[in-house]
Amino acid sequence: MRPRTGDEIALRGTTANVIARDGGIAGLHHPDGSPFYVVRWGAGEGVTPYFPGPDAYLRHPVAGGDHARAR
Repeated sequence: MRPRTGDEIALRGTTANVIARDGGIAGLHHPDGSPFYVVRWGAGEGVTPYFPGPDAYLRHPVAGGDHARAR
C-alpha cells in the first residue's frame, strides 16, 4: 500500500463487494508512505489516525474522475 494525500481508502464489509467504511487520506506521517495515516472518514465520522489491516484497500484518483484500485 503506497498512499498519497488525497487518495481514498476503503474497508471491505463482511459481505462480498460491500464497503463497510471509506474515507480520504488527509495526511501521512512517514515519507515512504508506511502507516499510520490520518484519515478523514465519510458520513461525518471525523478525522482519526489509522493503521490499515488486510481488509483495507486504496483508490488512487485518476484523470476523468475514475479511481484505480491498489493494495
